[in-house]
Amino acid sequence: MSILTPFEFAKYTEPREEMIGCFLKDNKVRNSSSIGNFSIYAFYGLIYGFALFLFNLYSSELYGSDKSLNAVILIITMLIIPTLVIYISINSYRNKNNSIDWKTGIIIGCIIGVISAIISSAMSYIYFNFINPGALDNYLNNIYQGFDNEYIEKGKEIYNQNQLMNLFLSIPLGLLSGAILSLLPTYLLKSNLQTGS
Repeated sequence: MSILTPFEFAKYTEPREEMIGCFLKDNKVRNSSSIGNFSIYAFYGLIYGFALFLFNLYSSELYGSDKSLNAVILIITMLIIPTLVIYISINSYRNKNNSIDWKTGIIIGCIIGVISAIISSAMSYIYFNFINPGALDNYLNNIYQGFDNEYIEKGKEIYNQNQLMNLFLSIPLGLLSGAILSLLPTYLLKSNLQTGS
């Protein structure tokens, strides 16, 4: 039996139980599917947020006077890894729905960007202020290795004064970075879908 729209449903003065069941079941499936999709992308963002925190924490030991190495670390952390995570997420949506558009791709990227940024920033704040406060000095010393002591101390002061601000700024920054990084995966997956069809 086909699903009745609300207008078709209204034509029946005595609707049968099976009609009501189909109508409610269809709406339930649509709603649960939407929530399920959001949960998947939130999960990707959560995992990437934890991974980003750990990667930044331990990769700080690799920072030094070698600017090329510093650039490689930043590119891997802030560009390659998040783009791959967003690509996998958009590809998962495309495979499930056999379609993808710009709006959906950007929304997925924004969800992952915001959640990962919040998790990474929150974990950094909790770790450096409550779990292991002494680790912040080592972290910043590694980041600013090769600079004058005066510059290092100034950097520490600025970082300490703006930790909460950085936490709040992670939301718009995550939104923006997620939207930008979703453009290439969405374009590639749209082109691949059109080529395959």
